[in-house]
Amino acid sequence: MKNLNRCLLLVFGISIGYAALLAGLYKVFPNSSALLSLKVLLIGSYMWIPGGFALFYLKKEQSKIRWFEKPSKSWLLALALPILILALGMMVCFVFYPPSMVNFSLENNIFSSLSTSYVLNVSAFFLFLIGTGAISAMTVNYFFSVGEELLWRGYLWEKLKFLGFWKASYSIGLLWGLWHVPVILLLGQNYGKNGLLGSVLFTVICMLMTPILLYIRHRSKSLLPVSIFHGMFNALAGIPALFYKEPNLLVVSGAGIFTVIALIVVNLFMLNIYKKSFSSINNGCYENKVV
Repeated sequence: MKNLNRCLLLVFGISIGYAALLAGLYKVFPNSSALLSLKVLLIGSYMWIPGGFALFYLKKEQSKIRWFEKPSKSWLLALALPILILALGMMVCFVFYPPSMVNFSLENNIFSSLSTSYVLNVSAFFLFLIGTGAISAMTVNYFFSVGEELLWRGYLWEKLKFLGFWKASYSIGLLWGLWHVPVILLLGQNYGKNGLLGSVLFTVICMLMTPILLYIRHRSKSLLPVSIFHGMFNALAGIPALFYKEPNLLVVSGAGIFTVIALIVVNLFMLNIYKKSFSSINNGCYENKVV
């Protein structure tokens, strides 16, 4: 556990320092076109801080984690589950927080040649978003997501799985959520100026999402589908906000309260339906394959 403690200390320390450095640069040079154009890449680099240290300690311990597999049903699961979770969250959201405005004039222009029907044009737009999200999840987003997954669902799971599936999941999720706090508070990631409440909310989301990610890893014995899920969710997380003129990101985004409700439903479903499957993980039958 000594290596694990050192790894986490380094990850959190350097992550806080990196986020503070970026926040300072954006404050000193608020109108820098170079910094603004590189913001996605700079924040994306933050995702590889855990991955870098995970690889370092895996090499130090002469251990490897399988992070590639041939296309399988796990890929489809990784692509479909984010859509289902976000759709469930949106349905609950629309009941308690009705859309204030739906304005897809741009999308109507893009798909106006397909049909004169507004509904069909908007449907085509959402299918387009899902399609591009899937491509992004397996390419650009995958590259960034795997940086996180190498530690949280990779190295850290191997160290903590003796706790059992659920305890390890929520422990890893808690650490994963807290690791996001510097970019949420200092850079306004996901929630803008609502960083304090956003930090708490996102930590809960990370805790509830980790059992799903670890189950996908258990099915696939690989980090590739886990990273695809992560990338797909990130790609589609902004869709709920399209239904609101001035969206409250604490409520209607993929990182909002209604996503928490959707994830609670999924966690309860997993707990009640797949007890036999998860008991096999708890009993330690899942062993990581070295490649």
